[in-house]
Amino acid sequence: MELNAIRSGNRMLIDGKAVASEKKEKLIRDIASLRSETGIVPSMRLISVGGDDSSASYIRSKMRYGKKLGVNVELTELGEKTTEEELGKVISGFSADSSTNGIVIEAPLPPHLDHTGIAQRIDPQKDIDCITEINQGKIALNREYMLPATAQAIRTLIELQEPERGSTVTIINRSPVIGRPLALMLLNRDFTVSVCHSRTHDIPKITRESDFIVVGVGKAGFLTPDHVTGNSIVIDAGINYANGKLTGDADFESIKDKVKAITPVPGGVGPVTTACMFENLLKAARAQMKNFVD
Repeated sequence: MELNAIRSGNRMLIDGKAVASEKKEKLIRDIASLRSETGIVPSMRLISVGGDDSSASYIRSKMRYGKKLGVNVELTELGEKTTEEELGKVISGFSADSSTNGIVIEAPLPPHLDHTGIAQRIDPQKDIDCITEINQGKIALNREYMLPATAQAIRTLIELQEPERGSTVTIINRSPVIGRPLALMLLNRDFTVSVCHSRTHDIPKITRESDFIVVGVGKAGFLTPDHVTGNSIVIDAGINYANGKLTGDADFESIKDKVKAITPVPGGVGPVTTACMFENLLKAARAQMKNFVD
């Protein structure tokens, strides 16, 4: 894959849409080939509990994307009062269903349900969101199978900048879906990694000494000119809505001409994340087919 960036003024704007488009075209070819050779059409099951409005647009987006790729994406909607036992039975049913290749529990769940705990009911081979302890543990042991889609997207965008071995990355996020697995994924590839969080002292001092800065704290304008230098490459994984507009965590207008390169929001990490989720689905379908044949 070629480096995808657009020069604008003194900075490079990293074009996530172009990266995602290349991934999408390859997925279309690979899925068509799988269907032609085996008759298998990959199938993803989305499970939503309580009908949270904030996740509805992402669900619709995945369903539209799946249709364009030629895969099945089906949504199971459960009521807000669904118990852990009831949700567990649904998950176990899809895990045992040979026609289901990937399972995603949509966040957020109602407060009485533990997302991480209930996700352990997913068959690890169908865990395309990489939330199970087995798949997270494989990353820690450098025996990767599934990778969290957002972390995978960030890693892709970093590697497209053709960094030297040992390059430094500061991640401002320690969640199990971004910061923790991403740190391990980058360590597995010989990056030098720092992880910052709400208790970290003097984050700007750390980020200014890094080649790459990954930010995903869910706070608009968090990353300021004080955090960056002219050599900084910023990967913005933040998602915020302000005045009806989608923005990231970087104060884009104030740092865009100061850094070496930056991802926009929207149009950066987001589109690549969606493509990575469906790459995981295809991987899962192939792995399950191999096990069935064996």
